[in-house]
Amino acid sequence: MIAQKYKIRSKPRVLHILKKGRMFKWGVFYLRSLPNRAGHPRFSLILSKKIGRKAVERNKIRRRVYEVIRKNFSIISKTCYDVVVLCSARIGKTDYAQIERDMIQSLKRL
Repeated sequence: MIAQKYKIRSKPRVLHILKKGRMFKWGVFYLRSLPNRAGHPRFSLILSKKIGRKAVERNKIRRRVYEVIRKNFSIISKTCYDVVVLCSARIGKTDYAQIERDMIQSLKRL
């Protein structure tokens, strides 16, 4: 998991990013991003019930994605963006290595 200071906790901020942010798509991820003034990147992850009907399935995917972000934080630590990560329904059938490749490629585009 990533530290709390690197997460977006404010629902109005997430909605603002979804409405006004730039969109990137790579593999199973859709990223919306906006510059911030925090001095470091912050993330929020949105998983719908289309991905997994049970909360256990969605939380497993959430932990995997946050772990990929944490392991590859050096790639994106120089940027100052708020990023909302949306996952497509295919992520439930995707293995960890593919999730990591797709996330790294999408974060490099910021």
